[in-house]
Amino acid sequence: MSAIDVVSMLPSQSQVSHPSTELTHEKGVSSDSLPPAEEWKPDRRFILVLSALSFATLLAGLECTVVGLSLPAIAKDLHATETVSWVGSSFLLLTTCAQPLMGSLADIFGRRPTIQLAIVLFAVGSLMGGVAKNMGTLIAGRVIQGAGGGGITVLTEIVLSDLVPLSQRGAYYGMIGMAFSIGTTIGPIIGGAFAQYVTWRLNFYIMLPFAAVSLVLVSFLNLKSPEITLAAGLAQVDWLGIVTLSGSLTGILIALSWGGGLYAWNSLNIILALVFSALGLGVYLFIEFRVAKRPSLPKILLTNRTALAGFVFTFAHGVVAFGLIYYLPIIFQSVKGHGLMRSAVDVLVTCFVLSPSAVAGGLLMVYTGDYKYIMLFGAAVQTIGLGLMSMWTVTSNGELYGYQVPGAMGVGLGFSVVLAGIQNSLPENTVALSAATQQFLRNFGGMFGVAIGATVLQSRFADNLDDVFGGGLYAFTSAERDHVLSEVSKTSALSYVDFINTLSPGAAEAVRATFARSFADNWYVLLPFSGICIVSTLVMKKVALRTTVESDYGLKDKPAEIEAGNV
Repeated sequence: MSAIDVVSMLPSQSQVSHPSTELTHEKGVSSDSLPPAEEWKPDRRFILVLSALSFATLLAGLECTVVGLSLPAIAKDLHATETVSWVGSSFLLLTTCAQPLMGSLADIFGRRPTIQLAIVLFAVGSLMGGVAKNMGTLIAGRVIQGAGGGGITVLTEIVLSDLVPLSQRGAYYGMIGMAFSIGTTIGPIIGGAFAQYVTWRLNFYIMLPFAAVSLVLVSFLNLKSPEITLAAGLAQVDWLGIVTLSGSLTGILIALSWGGGLYAWNSLNIILALVFSALGLGVYLFIEFRVAKRPSLPKILLTNRTALAGFVFTFAHGVVAFGLIYYLPIIFQSVKGHGLMRSAVDVLVTCFVLSPSAVAGGLLMVYTGDYKYIMLFGAAVQTIGLGLMSMWTVTSNGELYGYQVPGAMGVGLGFSVVLAGIQNSLPENTVALSAATQQFLRNFGGMFGVAIGATVLQSRFADNLDDVFGGGLYAFTSAERDHVLSEVSKTSALSYVDFINTLSPGAAEAVRATFARSFADNWYVLLPFSGICIVSTLVMKKVALRTTVESDYGLKDKPAEIEAGNV
């Protein structure tokens, strides 16, 4: 069965293409009241689009996880133990900050040139990472690579939104989500293998042929684009707002990364970082609502109840999803003593459940026409999963795998349907900016989830170690306890994972038990965010999904010979 046959099995809906220039939207209008329209079916041109977007998304997903297990090797090779964490942080930061910019560029210059720009940036950053001789060059490469990766992920959703009616869109969001999940699944395995058996630099070089293939596929996309000069287009970009937002996010990331570790939470450094970041966000909103002629965050996105609730869900879901996915391999390394490759295999349960769940959520939305209750069910199952994982201990075995299932299922269901709910409540000509805002909030939530997890582990490690020591279950001395605490305070609890095997058997087992308790505390912290997902879903209105598409950025009209069947 071909890809066209598979896609064609989805229920057919209607499609109408009209230019749309006014921010208007009739909420709750059923498809029965709409005038007759052409039946929308995925043709060969759409399959080409879907293939190109899926391959590019696979590329972005691969890079999200391929470098993580290489960090110890990078730190050793470049002599940069203290700054190696910024290899990951800089990528995620620019992935997040670039998305509002890419959404604006897509509206101004069109979808195809913007996604081509994103792929080129990604390739340039990958090349810089591969040839880097020092940490400065590597981080600069990751910054450029992150900007490209952020553009790729948001442009895939924007292009699909231009081409597919909302009533069918969830299925294709699910397919794109599966491509991203496959990339994130094989990333740790490839990255760990390269770092352990060849060189960590291959984790960057391997991106170049992927990027080249993606660029070739994207070049065949026959999408409409506005006619505008480069200078005129760049003059329309909301540079002031985007720079202000990026600076604010950088301050927040620094505060979350340093708080509770390098500096106490009540230290002047952390307080100033948070205060200036909060002020910066306020200035950003003022710019968007009062100053910007073409804002990257139009006011309508935040004044619509369902859209706002969907954005809140997206942020909270990002906190849970990234906090879960990022720390699962580390649990197996720290609590069970598994190596890099084994820990990557240990979390395949999550990957194999999360990806099909994302697709299933999208298909359910297509067949039922409902997004609200799919989101609600996913959030509830996700909450149950976090509760079960908080019960993991150093003696857990089968539970470490079985309890991954509900968490992964809930997270997967939330990935593919929320954007459709947001866009269904907004005008069609906000497609690019609503998708960019949603992706931005998901990644911002992910930044928050990863950073807050590191903070919880660091701040709770000492107390949990004292509890384990006081319990008398493990044969280790007070001198060993003091040594562990001293080393952790110099680096971080996460960095200490690699040194557990240097301890005596009793002390090593005690530290593993301490990590198990600290990760349980992390799941407790994520539970309220899962609760926010539930509450925000209840706030959303259930509105019939639109069965039409109104976009100025769709596929160009077919040539006459194609229409006649001669080609």
